[in-house]
Amino acid sequence: MTESVLPGSADGVRPNGNGHDPVSIVDHVHRLTAPNMAEYGRPIGERVPPAATQRDLRCLADGQPVAVDLRGHEVPMAATVNVALDARRSRRRLSSGALTLEESATLLRAGAGVRGRGRGYGIRDLPRRFVPSGGGLNSTDVFLFANNVEGVVPGLYLYDGVRDALIEVDVGDPRWMLREQCGTEEWVALAPFVAMLVGRPKRLVWKYETFSYRLLLLDAGVILGTLYLATTALDLAGCAVGGLQQGAMTCALGATAPDALPIALFAAGRPGGEA
Repeated sequence: MTESVLPGSADGVRPNGNGHDPVSIVDHVHRLTAPNMAEYGRPIGERVPPAATQRDLRCLADGQPVAVDLRGHEVPMAATVNVALDARRSRRRLSSGALTLEESATLLRAGAGVRGRGRGYGIRDLPRRFVPSGGGLNSTDVFLFANNVEGVVPGLYLYDGVRDALIEVDVGDPRWMLREQCGTEEWVALAPFVAMLVGRPKRLVWKYETFSYRLLLLDAGVILGTLYLATTALDLAGCAVGGLQQGAMTCALGATAPDALPIALFAAGRPGGEA
């Protein structure tokens, strides 16, 4: 098999300020993928995921009983993007008073809600979230530590964006664990609403391989930014937290997310002062 090189030099590199001619690289990639397109009908990077991953991409919690139906529970966010951006702050002094089910549902929907389904990667009903993600593969799930949410028994829940519902993971007051497992960020245990962003590497590795780890963090960052803006638009306070104990949080998820990679927390509540 003859090795293919970029045009313009013996080793395939054409100097052009940054060391490569971008036009030549694009042309070269097209030439390499053309035979594959003719044989398989799509580039290698667009191959179909394994069957188990397809089921996961359709809906992680499909078939699991709904603990709390969030449909119809919503608070309008009247603030414009400009106003929310200007008012956004990281606030750690939160009131421990309850959030309403409507406020909590609105936050969860902003972070991982599904606006519809579409075709992709050989899947007819691939969920399309409000927030973007690498390859549209929704690599980050949102779990909720419901410390004090009206209408929700204290515990840990998975937010199922397809059914717009909470799926029970474990029931019981989670504040003691949050206090123990968040290092110096003990204030998190006082927040009525604590979202945990959990990466799901298997949704990405079949396509992006070693690049998946970077995408997991980028996807989680997009969700955190959206939660900040949604919290601000609801006149609530919130703050992202990265100092969590990986092992303990993973154990708390149990079998709900076998490939779980807890990435960050987002605590929200009513303002309790400036921080």
